[in-house]
Amino acid sequence: MAFKFKQSSASLYGFEAKIYLHSQPSARLLTELRADIKNTGVFKNLYIKKELDFGFAQNRVFTAYDTETATQGYTLLNFGTGGYITQKGKILFSVYLSMNNITDVAYQNLLSRLKYTAENNVTRRNGVFNMGLNFSVKVNVPFGFRVK
Repeated sequence: MAFKFKQSSASLYGFEAKIYLHSQPSARLLTELRADIKNTGVFKNLYIKKELDFGFAQNRVFTAYDTETATQGYTLLNFGTGGYITQKGKILFSVYLSMNNITDVAYQNLLSRLKYTAENNVTRRNGVFNMGLNFSVKVNVPFGFRVK
């Protein structure tokens, strides 16, 4: 028995959704829109992503004895890209770029113990706030060693 097949080009698209449940006192929603581009000339496994990180307000707190304070909600915008740089099919190095909190939002995480510190004389706000706009670059260079 013989089979005959006809081959043609195809474009495949997909969508993936994940839900993680963690027991945390306040709700947080992290959404990510990501495009994976497998091979583009000198770049391999290239990706581009955009994230929105929503931290919901927490107003149900234990206020007796100044134990806890309410925490305001926040929305952070993050962006990232990265992939392998190759030459003749061999990985030379990988590069990852990311920008977090692009809109430079001043926020405090509900679980941060630093939000209870004294008033900051510069900002006139109580406590230490989380990091503002942050840009990072990561470069991984593979090294090969042979033991004789």
